[in-house]
Amino acid sequence: MGEIKTKYEEVLQGDIFEQYGLNKEQIKNVGQFYQKRQELKALVDLYRISALDVKRIATNRISDRVDKKGETLTKVIEGLKTYFKDNPTFVQDIENIHAVISQREDLGAKRRLAMIVTDSPQMLFQAGKYPVGCGSCQNYEGSPEWNKALAGYVADAHIKVVYIVDLNKLPDSLRSEIESKGFEEVKETIPHQDLLEASIARAITKIAKVSESSEPTLFIEPTYSSINKGDLTMDKYFNIFLELMASEPMGIRLTRGGGSEMVRVPKSRNPSGQYEDCAAGNAGHEGMGIQTSSYTMSARFIDKFTPVTDADRKLVERISGE
Repeated sequence: MGEIKTKYEEVLQGDIFEQYGLNKEQIKNVGQFYQKRQELKALVDLYRISALDVKRIATNRISDRVDKKGETLTKVIEGLKTYFKDNPTFVQDIENIHAVISQREDLGAKRRLAMIVTDSPQMLFQAGKYPVGCGSCQNYEGSPEWNKALAGYVADAHIKVVYIVDLNKLPDSLRSEIESKGFEEVKETIPHQDLLEASIARAITKIAKVSESSEPTLFIEPTYSSINKGDLTMDKYFNIFLELMASEPMGIRLTRGGGSEMVRVPKSRNPSGQYEDCAAGNAGHEGMGIQTSSYTMSARFIDKFTPVTDADRKLVERISGE
């Protein structure tokens, strides 16, 4: 007993409470210890998710330990969403992680893809939520700190959104109609919510001006995709589509963020401003965030796509619908 008392006094005299953010004066308040335990558990769970391998993801397990068989990956993610419920932006990130590790498809799967460019208020307003699995801080269900700029997407004439849609994910009735009439004839009658649910990638586009020459340019923000994350496959699809369907007919060049050029974006009509992803996306990382006046950003020109291989030519034909 004497040894226990001695250790107790040593702990009280030490700085361990300060190290862990605990209040020494409230030592009888066991709630603070529980709160710290929950905080540490959340950090450990985030680390465990970052270290997952393919086998554990496929079997919905967070650990290979026998005594942890009842602790599934899904349960851990639900626990994290509960713990961080007051931080909707971070909860969105957790949901994105869950969607990605649950995704068993890739672009090579049997798909019928179509691309659309639209200024539909419904599809612009939900650009932060869809495609499922790559939501952003612009999700209208998230934090007002960021989604207040969604009105800029809807109100500003210089902003549109481009989606890649997997036609196989549309309802059977719509798929049958597309089979008989073709997508181009049917697309205007497809409910926008159905298109959103079937989308697999999207990018916001903005008409801007090249600072040096004042020439207009079509600026493409980062591509958000629920598949083929981490490579440039989707960027290529968007670049070719927008070149064929927008920049070439308009006689202007395409740009993306990052590079030696500078472009200027007009001021938003939304009093709360417009959101700018620039080159990186995600305000929590390297996105520029909300801009309430006209602004400039670095950019690079996208070279005109020249089909070289048979695969390139087939890609152009597929996108142009020829």
